[in-house]
Amino acid sequence: MKKDINAISKDKLLKIGLHGDKNSSEYKNLNFNIRMKRLLMFGMELHIITDTFAHRAYGLKPYLQGNDPNHWVKVTTNDEEGTSADDVNLYPSRYKCAGKVVKNVMNQCLKFDSSNMVQMKNTGLILSKQIVYNNTFVTPGTLPSQNDLFLLYRLASYSEANKKYDVTYNNYEDQLIQSSAEFDNLD
Repeated sequence: MKKDINAISKDKLLKIGLHGDKNSSEYKNLNFNIRMKRLLMFGMELHIITDTFAHRAYGLKPYLQGNDPNHWVKVTTNDEEGTSADDVNLYPSRYKCAGKVVKNVMNQCLKFDSSNMVQMKNTGLILSKQIVYNNTFVTPGTLPSQNDLFLLYRLASYSEANKKYDVTYNNYEDQLIQSSAEFDNLD
């Protein structure tokens, strides 16, 4: 991550279209220090984790129990009902859970100093704890409808692969497994 942060430059942002006109005063006055670079990486991490809820989610088909891979349907841009994966009304718990993850991450990584300036805390990684802490996810009985249950594709296996960087993984492994679609035939 340090390598990625240090590789970010104003010129690279301009080349990939993350910033507009290099002749603008906004671009010229951009203070691109390590704090700014860390916040940019932090924003990218948040984008990735929230996109997971939209584009790597499987919803439980109506009236099925979920104990068979065929009971789940991938939430795609045009699913069986013709709705969008970004539609917050399609398995609405996905949207609420993604919001909870963002809140957990913000509480973990950011603080405000005495002048209300955002400061990064020591960590900038999204950990297993921030994904499942105080997040009802797919716990039966906590959602308004059984048909609002969803799983995230390979959440547990991807988290396990990252456990050497994640000190919270062992404490939240069971919840990650419970919320994960690990079926081989789902992707």
